[in-house]
Amino acid sequence: MTDIRAVAVLNDLLAAENRSLAPRLFESTVFVSRFDIDAHRLVQRMNRAAREHAASLTSLILDLGGEPNPLRLDVSTADLHFLELHAVLPRLIDDQSRVVRAYSRAGASLAHAPRVAAVVARFLAEHQQSLDALRATPKAA
Repeated sequence: MTDIRAVAVLNDLLAAENRSLAPRLFESTVFVSRFDIDAHRLVQRMNRAAREHAASLTSLILDLGGEPNPLRLDVSTADLHFLELHAVLPRLIDDQSRVVRAYSRAGASLAHAPRVAAVVARFLAEHQQSLDALRATPKAA
């Protein structure tokens, strides 16, 4: 039997991961100066995490008997080309905050599905850690 509520929540999180800004940076030509190398490494980790989270969420949706919603990317990220990474950091912080809020809301509505709630809690912790690291990055303020 399909857990419709959990599938809906997971599809919302999948959409949040797919709209994440970090993967879009690696599809554009963002300039990384020698001062931005640590931030670049952090964004690379965030990119990998977003892809891994999306794959895990998709598998979980299928395991619950649901269907992943169609992929919809954020077209407002088309302006990222040829910017310096430090100029994008405030936008990355805002975007990561959006993802953290989505996971926080989702966790509260999954009490009936402990296995799903555990995955969501783990991903929330990872996103919060990335957000904290972004905020601590020089030039991010």
